[in-house]
Amino acid sequence: MPLHGEESEYTRVLEDVRDLVAHAIGAGNSAESVREFWREQIDRYVEDAAASDRM
Repeated sequence: MPLHGEESEYTRVLEDVRDLVAHAIGAGNSAESVREFWREQIDRYVEDAAASDRM
């Protein structure tokens, strides 16, 4: 499903996340632990944004 908003901004942020993921794996973290970390962070951000949007 496409997102509304400036696609280039999403792309820039995703490139930053990609670099952070590569750094975390290069620092010795497993792919699964990095995946779980980002999954939890994104879930939290989505919930926070949804909650603030409902207010």
